Amino acid sequence: MSVTLLPSRVVCDGNSLTAGQGLPYPFQLAALFSKEGVDVVNVGVNGQTTQQLIAAFPAKAAANFIAGAELIYFEQYNSFNPTNGNSTVAAEITRVQTYVAQAKAAGFRVWICTPPLTSDLDINDKIVLYTAWLRANHAFADGFIDLQAMAQLNPAGVAANPKYYRDSAHLTTLGYGAVAAEVHTALTVKLRAGRTSYHAFLRGLLEGTIVATSLTETLDEAGNLVLTPS
Repeated sequence: MSVTLLPSRVVCDGNSLTAGQGLPYPFQLAALFSKEGVDVVNVGVNGQTTQQLIAAFPAKAAANFIAGAELIYFEQYNSFNPTNGNSTVAAEITRVQTYVAQAKAAGFRVWICTPPLTSDLDINDKIVLYTAWLRANHAFADGFIDLQAMAQLNPAGVAANPKYYRDSAHLTTLGYGAVAAEVHTALTVKLRAGRTSYHAFLRGLLEGTIVATSLTETLDEAGNLVLTPS
């Protein structure tokens, strides 16, 4: 038997890649979590930069915090867009760390994601440099999901990858479905049955790396124990 620890809620923050064009990944993530009773909240806003998301965080993401909640964040396209944020890579590195620190202070367990590539080359060059830094330095967040490494999202852009891209940056329903599946896998923590695994689980509760005011116990269809913080 395995033990699965689920988040009580997942809050998804970001730009239009989160907010939605077509069937966005938070909507499809909610469908994946529906049988497990995990709430998914989409607070993404079209056109937002990291700097704008930092400013809006208290009213949007933080307002949706509950005990045991986890937060998923990626943006960067608008921040690096010359007609929008026009940020440097160094400035964006500082801002993403500020965003994560703010989210942690609000109580979230924070997952940072690499942004999908784009066929807009002036933006993509910066995304590649930012991603290289993030892959080597993501320990400031609680979790890391390398969306950019997904086979479905390479190559980037509708011209080269029409199955998964609807334009130069936004994804198709299938593309967002692939992102939702990747996020769902990352957020589902499975512990093998046995003394070592259970001790690790209990130690996480005691040390605060697993946060829960209480745990709801249910059995899945295979008879495995599912624990949901509440």
